[in-house]
Order: sequence, then structure tokens, then C-alpha cells
Amino acid sequence: LIESDELPSIIDRPNTVIFDCRHELTNSEYGINNYEKGHIPNAIFASMDKSLSQKTNGKNGRHPLPELSTFTNWLGVCGVTQSTQVVAYDDAGGAYASRLWWLLKWLGHDAVAVLNGGLQAWINQGENLALDTPNQDSCETFEPELRAILVDSDFILKHLDDEQTLVVDARSNDRFHGQNESIDPIAGHIPGAINRFFKDNLDSTSIPVLATETGYLIARIKDASISGKIAKLVFDALWQGEASAKNYIEKNDLIQVSDSNELGPLIDKIIASNPKQAEQFRSGKTKLMGFFVGQVMKETQGKANPQQVNALLQAKLS
Repeated sequence: LIESDELPSIIDRPNTVIFDCRHELTNSEYGINNYEKGHIPNAIFASMDKSLSQKTNGKNGRHPLPELSTFTNWLGVCGVTQSTQVVAYDDAGGAYASRLWWLLKWLGHDAVAVLNGGLQAWINQGENLALDTPNQDSCETFEPELRAILVDSDFILKHLDDEQTLVVDARSNDRFHGQNESIDPIAGHIPGAINRFFKDNLDSTSIPVLATETGYLIARIKDASISGKIAKLVFDALWQGEASAKNYIEKNDLIQVSDSNELGPLIDKIIASNPKQAEQFRSGKTKLMGFFVGQVMKETQGKANPQQVNALLQAKLS
């Protein structure tokens, strides 16, 4: 594991590669759609269906492991070598990031960690999100050293009655018992398996904020209806038990102010109240722009759109 407060110190190192592994079993486009709305800086999207699995053929399961050469070639294109520190994250308690973690362990690569708390922990820490997509044009070569930690269905079938073999089913208890099965065509579990739901391995603070609420906040930051500062405030509320980001924003009137007809008169008032600073700015002391932006943000309790404020101040002070 790597903690969210440890990641910033290595995020820009050339030998660090970060993968966004977000996915939903019932929505194949969930991961890439939310990645494009915002992700940890420098993160490369790792598709569960395309990068971390091979195509299904009706006989190889729902998400069969990727073909070895295809997967190692993809790692090389992403810049991963034997000396690379890999970090994987998702927004589902590590359920999908841990697949990439295991794949790299299988290939003999130990320098891989899952981000504890996932994207939620990163946002709750007040860190920024990025919209750009890192280039995947590296010419690196990843040379695997396979470990004997992989078994297939034939092995399981052969060892069903072997007392030295224990099969653990990490799905929810209802699906283990063949109830509410909405993903796999046949309900139930492998004979002799025991059930340990993966979420039971997380403490109560690991993923207290649902992925849907995280996605909503990211979308609002992207469309500039809320600021990063407000997003942090809302996320803190969600972390403490608030059920809905949308409802919290609305009931606390936290929508970002971007209307120039609303901001314009306020900016005129602030400029008129600070004639000395305005004159100094016009004389070349452009650092005073921060002073005026600060005054606007103070008057609007941090709800003014900074880009809009800057544009209006530039026009009115020129």
C-alpha cells in the first residue's frame, strides 16, 4: 500500500508510473468516462476490459487474464520497466487496482502499490485532479519473471477435495449464496469455497464516500459550477456522513458564481474602494491582481469563479 500523503512526493519522479483502474462490472464505460472528467496527475488509464484482461470467447470466463506478450508490451509503452515504481488506484476500495497489483506480482515485479483509500482519499486530502492524458509512446521493454502463483479451473477442479487447498470467494455474501446475481450467468459458488467479502477487509473509513458522489464532484469541478475549494468542503461533509453531494451544495448555496452581470458590479465596488491599489496596478504593479482577486473571493465566500474574476479584473483595471 501507499498512503495518499506519500504519493505527492513521488508523483513526478521519472521512475514512477500511476494507473487509474476505475471500473464498474455493470458499465464498461464507467472507468474511461470518469477518468476523462478528472484523475490523479500523470495517471494512465488502465482498462479492465482492454488492458487488464483478454477478450472473452465464451469459454475463458468473464475477465480472463491478459495475453502475456500483449500485456508486457502495453506495460512497456506505458513506461514500466523492472525499476519502475507502479501505483494503482480506483474508487472501489482497491477491488480493481488490486488486479493490476496481482498481475505485476505474477510477472515478478515487486515495486507496485495500491493507493490506500483510492481516489477518495486523494480528493479528501485536498489534492488537485488533472484532465490531460499522458503520452503512451515509451519504447521501454518490460521483461517478466513469472512466478508460480497462477492456477486454472482444471487445477481447482482436480483439488476440490484436497484438504491442503482453500478456495476463497471474495464476492458479497448474497452472490456467494446465489442470490441477487446480476452479473454472472450462473449463480452460486465453487463447491467447498468459503466466503470473505473483499469489503470486510476495509476499515470503516476506507471508502466512506461512494464512487457516484466522487464522480459527481469531479464533473462539477470540470464544468466550473463549483471550485476546488468548495469541492474539498463538500467532500469533507461526505466523509463525515452527508449522503448527497448535490443536496449539500444546493442547501448550502455553494454553486460557483460565474455570471459577469453578478460579479461585475461587485468588482466595480471593490476597485472604487481601493483607488490606491488600482492606480498602482495600472502603473505596472501587476502582482496586486492577487489582492483584488482575494477581495472578490472574500466577498463571495470563495464562491466566485477565479478565471471569470481574473478576466473581469483585467478588463476593468486596464
